Amino acid sequence: MSATPHFSILCVGEDIALLETRAALLLAATGADVRWSATRDAVATIEQGSFDMVVLCHSAGSEEAQRIYEAAHRRGTQAQVLRLTAFWDGGASRATTSFDATTSVEPKALIRAATALLRERAEDAAKQEGVHR
Repeated sequence: MSATPHFSILCVGEDIALLETRAALLLAATGADVRWSATRDAVATIEQGSFDMVVLCHSAGSEEAQRIYEAAHRRGTQAQVLRLTAFWDGGASRATTSFDATTSVEPKALIRAATALLRERAEDAAKQEGVHR
């Protein structure tokens, strides 16, 4: 019987106070190891660490966001990238973005989306574990 997986989340953005707040919310909601990084340092942070999820603030420009997404998906763990948006359209734009998921910057929406992605990751890990037994 395997233990509940422990997840690692990286919050990326420009506003340090906002990053700290999001990190505290995600820690309380998920129990994950949550760190944060300024947008300009995010690719290096991703390349040096191992993250299950990257929460990308709406403050990151589209080119920066794409570089961060690509860095997260280059890693062997294939971290999922959750893009936050200040102008939430209910998810209609998800199919037109290269992110694993998008959601509102609202705290409840962030927690819902992050826990759903982590739940999917845990289910995938459990399936893989079953295959390798």
